[in-house]
Amino acid sequence: MKTLLNQHERFEKESAVLAKRLFSVETHLKKLWAALIVLSMAIVALVVYLTGGTAYIWTHLMYIPLVGAAAAFGLKGGVVAGIAAGLILGPTMPLQVASETSQPLNSWIFRTIFFTISGGLCGFLFDHLKRYLLRLSLVDYIDAPSGLPNYLALQKLLNQAYQHQPASGTQLLLAILDVINANEVIDTIGYPPVIEMMPQIIGRLRLPEFANISLFRILPNRFAVLADSLDLKQFIGTIKEMLKRFEKPVYADKIPIMVDFRAGIALPQTVSSADELIQKAGAASHQAAVDGSTITIYDQQKDVSSVEILSLLGSLNKAIEDRELTPFFQPKVELSSNRAVGAEMLIRWIHPQKGLVPASRYIAHAEKTWLVHPLSKFAVESTVKYLQTWQSQGVDVKLSVNLTAQNLQKKSFMEDVIEQIKASGIDPSGLEIEITERTMVTQYEIVSRTVTQLREMGVSISIDDFGTGYSTVGLLAKLAVDYIKIDKKYIRDITSSPLLFSFVRRIIQTAGDLGIKSIAEGVESKKVFDTLGEIGCTIAQGYYISPPLPSYEFLPWMQRYNDEPL
Repeated sequence: MKTLLNQHERFEKESAVLAKRLFSVETHLKKLWAALIVLSMAIVALVVYLTGGTAYIWTHLMYIPLVGAAAAFGLKGGVVAGIAAGLILGPTMPLQVASETSQPLNSWIFRTIFFTISGGLCGFLFDHLKRYLLRLSLVDYIDAPSGLPNYLALQKLLNQAYQHQPASGTQLLLAILDVINANEVIDTIGYPPVIEMMPQIIGRLRLPEFANISLFRILPNRFAVLADSLDLKQFIGTIKEMLKRFEKPVYADKIPIMVDFRAGIALPQTVSSADELIQKAGAASHQAAVDGSTITIYDQQKDVSSVEILSLLGSLNKAIEDRELTPFFQPKVELSSNRAVGAEMLIRWIHPQKGLVPASRYIAHAEKTWLVHPLSKFAVESTVKYLQTWQSQGVDVKLSVNLTAQNLQKKSFMEDVIEQIKASGIDPSGLEIEITERTMVTQYEIVSRTVTQLREMGVSISIDDFGTGYSTVGLLAKLAVDYIKIDKKYIRDITSSPLLFSFVRRIIQTAGDLGIKSIAEGVESKKVFDTLGEIGCTIAQGYYISPPLPSYEFLPWMQRYNDEPL
């Protein structure tokens, strides 16, 4: 009960502070209001004197400034005004002006007491009315679950600060704090425990030693910290100290949970408005999560890049519909025979305004969104289409296409892929599906069923980016894939690093013992090409052989290569 009362008292105090900051009346306006009250009291005194003295009804006009003082300044203002009004109409004001009759002592003292009580009572009522109205006003500015000021409160305070900043000379500093593992926690233990741990998080963020900053909760998993009396070094130190509080876990349903915060800071000189300051701090927080750092200061260059990526993703779906995407094919060569035997299908985006958009600018980002499905659908359709065409022309070629973890997890997508392969009438042995090593391991149950189904149809399966740290020989044997594609970071320096040479040779030998063929990507020199052939690698792919080619150039290139190999 005591804790609850303390929390209530704290909320009352913080609400009062917030209300004062949000709805503060300027000092000069208060002075003006006080001057008007004094002037009105003087006018009432003059009216009373000119109408014959305090024996007549005009003394009641004094309630007007009395109520005005109570309304403007509350209980204290009402009491002070009551005493002043009593004295003004007190011993110096005649009972009868014409006869110069003075007031009895008990008469003006009683009036003064009555004015004081009336002013105090009015002030008390006005104070309570103000609190009630302020609470109603604050409803839109308070985050109900936490009791913290919300986004609207932050926006309003920043707008006020920007209006007065030139005069005050203060520098605003804003940090956005994101709980980046919130969704993971929710998915693991559900919402109720997360709601239970939120007061612990807020409690650590709002400790007394952080009294020189203002804390806001602007989204369920996002907080804002505002300071106007610290320099940048002090502010960063304060944010670090706040985040240091989360080196120890919070508890939800008696489960210890590590809260993973990332913070982004925006500087006022980089922006021109409150909304822009909030946006830039949020962008910096996101960049901190991307870079793996704890705190990041807003970098305009990185933000421009992020905006460009968002713009590209926003137009990607339309680009697929408008056929701005086109398939390119990077040839693969069988090392034992030195013959071109196939290619990997790669998507190229020919943007009407930007020209050729590098795949690195959008593919990885699209794979994190629903766009991965229409993008992969286009890739599969294009691969099957060209395989169907070239097989009908009697060309013996094997084409590979990449699928992501999201594709494999979506049952309807994989059903469409299988149906498309069957409906096309292609020889499935000419199709190779590349799946990343990470997907093979982390989504093993889903992948194993899909791999089995595709291999039963005759489709080959390749583990892409092999060697990046997820696979084991046991899992490799269990999955029973057809190819492993060794990541280019191991291939590039194979001739200059004995350690890499030994590592790659061991991978190729182990795969061969399991009946799995090896593909080396990123082959960029004859020396690497020849070395791979010597250690038993099955297939090579890279710019030494050929860059990705448009569809109309691939078959002529393949014919020329097989007539005159490297």
